[in-house]
Amino acid sequence: MNLTIFKDADGFLGIAQPWLEAREAENNLLLGIALLLRKDPNRYRSEPFLGVITEAGSLVNVAVMTPPHNLVLAGLPQAASLNSLAVGLIDRGWAIPGVTGPKETSRLFAQLWSRLTGAGVQAGIRMRLYELTRVIQPTRPPGYLYEAKKDEISLIVDWVVAFQQEALNVKIEREDAIRQAERLVSECNLYLWDDGRPVSMAASARPTRNGISVNLVYTPPEQRRKGYASACVAALSQRLLEAGYKFCCLFTDLDNPTSNRIYMEVGYQPVCDHEEHRFVEVTTVSSSGGSG
Repeated sequence: MNLTIFKDADGFLGIAQPWLEAREAENNLLLGIALLLRKDPNRYRSEPFLGVITEAGSLVNVAVMTPPHNLVLAGLPQAASLNSLAVGLIDRGWAIPGVTGPKETSRLFAQLWSRLTGAGVQAGIRMRLYELTRVIQPTRPPGYLYEAKKDEISLIVDWVVAFQQEALNVKIEREDAIRQAERLVSECNLYLWDDGRPVSMAASARPTRNGISVNLVYTPPEQRRKGYASACVAALSQRLLEAGYKFCCLFTDLDNPTSNRIYMEVGYQPVCDHEEHRFVEVTTVSSSGGSG
């Protein structure tokens, strides 16, 4: 097994892109991140990790990380390959907060990392990846989809913070949420559903050669169970298909049956399951005592 680490996304994609695009929908997360890095090398504040593991000249696994985010994996759960990746990361001093990838691959890497480093492993979000090629229009609630505007940044920031906490169990600093909201609006990637006022949001993200992802789907609690999220996602997905994309992708939390149901009702079909595993430092507590 041979681990090759790249200094830039161009070199990485020159080797990995055809392999990733052979399963473009399945690999949309990792591929989309790498393509963003090629377009904007300074998009993330820390140096990214970009690596491929090959055997006899053939790719086996691919990995990308943009600290402080998780390592993202693609490929099958092959122990020798993933062990080579883990050893290479350790030898080069990379700290990893967690790993995300296809269920079995992510799970095996977490086990290997724990064995090599002594880190504890906490199960994170269990996700299902969906793909849509044709929208099934839902029963439409009142309102319409529109592109978010600059004067709505404050509301969007509140919703980004709430989404991160509720959907991803992550506390995002407000300054980071402001940067994310401003970027999404300036790049025309954030959409709101309006029913007299904004009641739901969704974003487009990580375009690849043929597809694009839908994420950041959020409806505040007081506006739920009215069909707004379904309408928002369906309308945005239709807009993206009409813009020339052949498919849309999105991830759902498997522990949220409502979101899995509503996305399937508008045309999203399961592709594969992903898992997140978080690494934690194991603290050994020693105690001493005397006889009484």
